[in-house]
Amino acid sequence: MKTVLDKLKNELNSFWLWANQTSHEYAKNVWKLEQEEWEYPNWDRLIELTIEAIKAVRNGGKSKELIDCILEVMALDNEDEQILDECQDNLTYDALSYLVHIATLHIQSEARWQIAKLLGRYKDQATTGFLNSFIDDESKYVQRKALLSLVKVSPSEVKRYV
Repeated sequence: MKTVLDKLKNELNSFWLWANQTSHEYAKNVWKLEQEEWEYPNWDRLIELTIEAIKAVRNGGKSKELIDCILEVMALDNEDEQILDECQDNLTYDALSYLVHIATLHIQSEARWQIAKLLGRYKDQATTGFLNSFIDDESKYVQRKALLSLVKVSPSEVKRYV
């Protein structure tokens, strides 16, 4: 029987074949298709499998490979942000911390800015530390999202950056 990781990896591979590009090309903001990501014929299945993966992480399935897949789909889902919302709704604090830790170094800036945005919905010292990491991100957009979240979490901390 296939695991959720196997199913999600297979669906992501199918997506990249359909898109006629790689995840690495996408990370460099190269989109070759005239179609949008969500126009992928199995988009709903990709989202369903990702939600299943989020629930597996919540239930203790802390796998870097599984988190990487979730973040990759989150990057693709950058307009609707459904995966972002599912992470907020379904992940425990420990699982969310694990996801954020992996996201700080993830190849997809489209996922990193969403994680920075997600952190703005929480108010604790650990969140501030993670946001500081995102403020140092190579992507200016990720940096801006992290600063916007930091304003919500710890307004006095923002003074260090302006």
